[in-house]
Amino acid sequence: MPTLKASAATAEIAVPETIRLLLEAPLRASALLIEGDVPVCIVSCDVLGLARDLTDEIANRIVETCRVPYDNILVTCTHTHHAAPNTMQIYMSPRNEEMSRSTVAAAIESAQKARAKLDAAAGKPNECEAEMLFALGQEFTVGENSRWFMPDGQITWYGHDESQMIRPSGPHDVDLPVLAFRRAHAGETPGPLAGALFCHGTHNIGTLSPKPGTRSPGFFGLAAQELKRRHGAPFLFVPGVFGSSHRRDSHVKGPEAMTRVVNAVNDALTRLRPALFGPIMSFKRPFSCQYRRFDEALEAARVSRWCRKWLGDKTAESLERTYAEVRKAMADKRGKTFETVLQVIRLGDVAIIGIPGEMFARLGLDIRRRSPFRNTIVVGLANDEVGYIPDRQGLVDDGYQTWFCGHSQLEPGVGEAMVEAALAMLEEAHSGPPPTQANIGPLGPNDALALQQFYNNLPAHSRRLFRPIGWNQTYGDCAKVCADCAAGRRFDIVLRAAQKIVGWAFLAGMDKDTPSLGIGIADAWCGKGYGQQLMERLIAEAKNLAKKAITLIHVKENEIAANLYRKCGFQVTGERTGPDGNAFWEMKLTL
Repeated sequence: MPTLKASAATAEIAVPETIRLLLEAPLRASALLIEGDVPVCIVSCDVLGLARDLTDEIANRIVETCRVPYDNILVTCTHTHHAAPNTMQIYMSPRNEEMSRSTVAAAIESAQKARAKLDAAAGKPNECEAEMLFALGQEFTVGENSRWFMPDGQITWYGHDESQMIRPSGPHDVDLPVLAFRRAHAGETPGPLAGALFCHGTHNIGTLSPKPGTRSPGFFGLAAQELKRRHGAPFLFVPGVFGSSHRRDSHVKGPEAMTRVVNAVNDALTRLRPALFGPIMSFKRPFSCQYRRFDEALEAARVSRWCRKWLGDKTAESLERTYAEVRKAMADKRGKTFETVLQVIRLGDVAIIGIPGEMFARLGLDIRRRSPFRNTIVVGLANDEVGYIPDRQGLVDDGYQTWFCGHSQLEPGVGEAMVEAALAMLEEAHSGPPPTQANIGPLGPNDALALQQFYNNLPAHSRRLFRPIGWNQTYGDCAKVCADCAAGRRFDIVLRAAQKIVGWAFLAGMDKDTPSLGIGIADAWCGKGYGQQLMERLIAEAKNLAKKAITLIHVKENEIAANLYRKCGFQVTGERTGPDGNAFWEMKLTL
């Protein structure tokens, strides 16, 4: 088995001479190259954002020159608002191709430098091998959820009288995870750092100089450069879930914000613990997004209401006109789908989930809390920039980050769907790829917990269509099902995959000549023929016991189930409305 190796490197992003004169610190691309079970490369660039074509160009070149598979390369940006010209479209202004080319070149160069370091140190374990360490730090003073409710019910996000702010519209992720790679110890002295990565969920807006027009990596990028100076190794800043969070402008200026971030990272470095417990792996999955279906008049009114309230007439008119131009340009995209990408990198006990935009903190925290990993880092702007990714409530609350535009273009529910897709990928990385085969067998007397986990993990729509006991089954309910099955009062069979129950079918009322049937299958296992196999097993058991018939009821709208039942010989005998308000068909199969 390979020994873990790691290296990190930086490369300067070339900027036009007119911009160079305004720079307070270089704009950089930084790369962290990790080699273990497989090689992994993470690249962070000091620019606002990069679209998929540019991140793919970077990744493909790293594949060619650094011996890292495409699926194992994550490219993100620090989202500094002080780099120019822009590398992504802003409203109707296209990206600057010269600056984009410079950023791509620097990103590739940083990865190539990291690879060269490892290659040069081949056979020199003290110069290439590393210990992977992790600490969960915190910095809760530089940022906050910036979407505040005002007395008139509108959302504001900066620059207004704090005495008028009522409450934030959501949470803010204050955690600051630090992932570090350290060379071998020299006696009792910790070895030197080979490189490190830190993450935080706040917009990277803030310079050291108060002079307007200053160009800068922003306070997070500046913190990374200061940490490199202090520790002698490159530090990568990767953005977290920052779509709804900004720096506390009135309290924490740029220099102080940088200092607080540096202090928080240094504090975490004192608490590092080994974290390479498990394999190293990485994979990407396509994810389909949908452009928002918007009403032009309503969208115009949303923008105008806020602008006329908080801005002067001239500024309001300009912003209204800009948004109207963007909506006109994007009108033909309404309701259409486009593809982006999600990525999971597993580094032992640490998981990194790459999200291709500016996710609201509520969604990102949901991923972290539900992740099967002990330590999960949610990285924004990963491999693409689809703009703000709000939760449904954020869209209802309204505000700048949700007005339809190039930077807020997603249909309600896309954010929540992205969370579920990310969690499925994290689960796959944690337990291995999902099985492709399942087996049918009896429900056992000790299956109560497995049955409860299957049923209560069904999506809401599936539980509404398959509701044999209640909306959310207790352990006692499931234990009684198992006990009744063991006693012959019912006949239950289950579909198992990787030791988990993924389907459940039963005959209840076995003391009667006409028992009742129920069947439910996890969404991922539908459409594979298992439903018919379960039905055939139930019907065969009823015939074997000389039952006269089998009855069932099903929700009228569940046409997929209805087709299966008709295929098995069931006929409609009546209809009813259940206590849950659903309209049901009653069906019967005469044996």
